[in-house]
Amino acid sequence: MEGKTVLVTGGCGAIGSNLVKRLLPNNKVVTIDDLSEGFEKNLDLTHENLTYVNGSILDRALLGKVFDDHSFDVVFHLAAAFANQKSVENPRHDLEVNIDGTMFVLEECRKHDIPRVMYASSSSSYGPGNGDPFTELMVPDPSTPYAVSKLAGEYYSLVYHKVYGLNTTIIRYFNSFGPGEWPGKYRNVIPRWFDMALKGKPLTIRGTGEATRDFTYIDDTIDITLLAVEHPKAIGQVFNSGTGTPTKVIDLANKINGLTGNPGGLETIQMPHWDNVPDRLASIGKAKELLGYNPKVSLDEGLRKTYEWFKSQEDYK
Repeated sequence: MEGKTVLVTGGCGAIGSNLVKRLLPNNKVVTIDDLSEGFEKNLDLTHENLTYVNGSILDRALLGKVFDDHSFDVVFHLAAAFANQKSVENPRHDLEVNIDGTMFVLEECRKHDIPRVMYASSSSSYGPGNGDPFTELMVPDPSTPYAVSKLAGEYYSLVYHKVYGLNTTIIRYFNSFGPGEWPGKYRNVIPRWFDMALKGKPLTIRGTGEATRDFTYIDDTIDITLLAVEHPKAIGQVFNSGTGTPTKVIDLANKINGLTGNPGGLETIQMPHWDNVPDRLASIGKAKELLGYNPKVSLDEGLRKTYEWFKSQEDYK
């Protein structure tokens, strides 16, 4: 993508900031982020091609001004309230940010006739599944408020395509990881475990650790995100973003402990009652066929790159 004017909502988050960095050399990028989930330090806010707006997508006046002040060629909607556990504790917040906020963004896209729009969804939309790889043809069965809210955003995005002719595409991300994702109570397992390992603490595993996930390095995540707004065949479609390769959670923990030389070992804790997905694996055949998507970074290489990034941060030197 070159010579475009692009909006990235949630541009200070893990995926958003890496997307912004990929776009910046050859495009004008605007990002709006209230830093409730993202981090200002993920971006060089002085970059000549970047306009940063500190605010929420729920602020309709601010959001409308962002759209009025720029003529966007592409909108990537990544801003969201994140984490299944947090949504279980506060479901109303997910409804407001992930459903109302998505509606507000889609409305501005419709009013301003934006040529291409990408909505960032989640593999959690599928629900527990039956142990087979998740395909885009499966009927979703969300099991947390977060999953419900992300699926609702998908449906709104598809309806805005069918009813209003907005060129929307949906990406369901499967366990994306890499630089730019900081540890925290509600963050994903890989940054939390790197933080623990670098502090010599035992890595906490929920349940037996035999559950599998499809861990996708951020470079591959950004590849499919860009493909989603470049291919005409992507319009009105839903795609999985994964690798098609399962990894046991306990194997991931052992890899991180081995990579970091962590003496803390492992610690087993109880599985939350709502975490009832034993295996989550992406079927990526559709993305390969229609978009030419081809994940390139192995789990071991991605973990090594993520480890190097952690070690370069001031808190871990």
